[in-house]
Amino acid sequence: MAGRIVCVGPPDSNVTGAPLVPGVSNSMQWRPGGIPGSVPFPMNISCSTVDEAQCIWTMMQPWTLAVQGMSREQQIAHLKSDANMRSLGHLLDQVASRVYWTVRLGSHVGIYFNGHEAMTTMDNTAQAHFRRAFAFNNFMSAVEGMISPRPAKLQSLHDYYPSKHPVAADSIRSEVLGLDRQGSDASEQPPPVPSAHADPVPTPSMHSPQPVHASPAPTPTTHTLPTPVTPSQIITVSPVIEVTAPATPSSSSRNGSSSRQGTPSRRGATVARSTPARRREIGERAQHYFDAHGWDSQDINEVDEILSDVRNKSGFVNRMDHELDVDRKIAEYVWSVLDSL
Repeated sequence: MAGRIVCVGPPDSNVTGAPLVPGVSNSMQWRPGGIPGSVPFPMNISCSTVDEAQCIWTMMQPWTLAVQGMSREQQIAHLKSDANMRSLGHLLDQVASRVYWTVRLGSHVGIYFNGHEAMTTMDNTAQAHFRRAFAFNNFMSAVEGMISPRPAKLQSLHDYYPSKHPVAADSIRSEVLGLDRQGSDASEQPPPVPSAHADPVPTPSMHSPQPVHASPAPTPTTHTLPTPVTPSQIITVSPVIEVTAPATPSSSSRNGSSSRQGTPSRRGATVARSTPARRREIGERAQHYFDAHGWDSQDINEVDEILSDVRNKSGFVNRMDHELDVDRKIAEYVWSVLDSL
């Protein structure tokens, strides 16, 4: 039986223990999420109709396979220039007043065509800092929101962030759920769109794979997660993402003569009254966290720059929050796994 949930991406991804199965199914497969680090593919999309799901699978899966191995910036550029993806977006956006929800932190991350479903998947997490979503008025922006390491900088309709902006989040939530209950919002109950084979959608330039009716990976028995206490545990609602991130720069670049901190003897000589707090360093445990959650070299370098300027938890958390848009609870955990020198 055809479903309305699409999973696009490579069949051998390693973001979960057992690879997600690309294709169309009746339930969303579970995969990790996070900000800023989040490997975008495989990407889940919860459509409104079976026809939409088949259309997205047929047109988006070839593009997804073509951009594997690219940086996220390159993937976004390719997305905007690809004729088939633009045609797909134009087709889906014909539904009047539709709002797409890009859920980056929730029990099941992905793109939702229904605001009530998006809120539900975030409600199924234990704590507010495990909930984050962005609303867009077009499909292409929603896809970009899943790929971008800085989705908050995109032109979204809403930034649902209850841990940081609880009042605004309550207002957004009330609006979404209220409209859904009244059935007055076309974006929540959209009519069917033409199937994947209808004009004016062109045939993808790449060979379109046959739809695969995926057997979803087992959904976790609970949607609540405790606060992580070890690097191998989950800091978001996501499990460990086993991806390869650039290696941490060698210690000599930080502690040698060219280090931003200077040599140990110079550090001691510049302090007149007391010994300064020791700098925290990106060691093995922190690197494990960054690797597991898909932080790229730019993200890690920015953390390292922050560490060159701060010596306490409060300063680190504030900088991570304001400069990298990292949830404060997550920033506190990152601080806890940094090594003291």
